[in-house]
Amino acid sequence: MSDALKDVLSWLEERQDGVPAALRTAVFDTVKRVGRSQATPEAILRDAADQVLAETVRTDTRTNPVRLLAADALITYVCEYRSESRPEMLETLL
Repeated sequence: MSDALKDVLSWLEERQDGVPAALRTAVFDTVKRVGRSQATPEAILRDAADQVLAETVRTDTRTNPVRLLAADALITYVCEYRSESRPEMLETLL
């Protein structure tokens, strides 16, 4: 496991208080899957969000709302991570 993946998993862990188990699993599984090929925590989060969004577009979110919630959570985490690590670059996400 890369340092970037360890960092992002640790960072995510700090934000899981009260998160339903199914949503937590969806987010962490996706991050772990894409994290093997990315060099930075932010890139891992962005790729995870992109992957879940792509999956969400191809599926009926009414039958699997957790995927839609995971996409929303990951997009939010990308913004939150950027605001903490490089706040001067936050507006470039918009």
